[in-house]
Amino acid sequence: EEKTGSVRSAAAEKEKQVLESCLTTEYKVLKESTWEKPAESKKLYTTVGKVLKQLELEESMVAALPGALLKKADRGSFDNMLLDQFESKLQGKIAELAAEIAGAAPAMAERAGAVEAAQGQLAAANAALETAAAELTSAQDALKTAMMDLKVAKDELAKTEPSKQEAVAAH
Repeated sequence: EEKTGSVRSAAAEKEKQVLESCLTTEYKVLKESTWEKPAESKKLYTTVGKVLKQLELEESMVAALPGALLKKADRGSFDNMLLDQFESKLQGKIAELAAEIAGAAPAMAERAGAVEAAQGQLAAANAALETAAAELTSAQDALKTAMMDLKVAKDELAKTEPSKQEAVAAH
């Protein structure tokens, strides 16, 4: 969930940056007719054209926009209205993405907190596991020592058994 939320926020942030860049760079140059060579205007429009697909515009607007982005001096009132609508849609999409990003911030912080808590629990569990492993090793060592002591005691008992039987027989 942490990764999915982060991926969605990152995608929204990237899309917002692309749209903002288009608005302030390529679209601005086209709108103000400040390109130097005609080929440059086509390249700029290619970028704007990619953005058009993201905005879910009416087909008529998409079809009319290239003509509206002709030299500024050749534009009529319809062209200017079309550019204003495009700009408005573009700014609206940027605002929508900004709201999505801002809305995702608390959820991202919550997920990051959950991840941090889980990592803390994992660290505590690992520490408990290490402690238990050390206690097990200590108990196994104590058992080994006790078994060796028992063997020594049995050996000593076995050595004293004949003299015990002699003592019992003598009484």
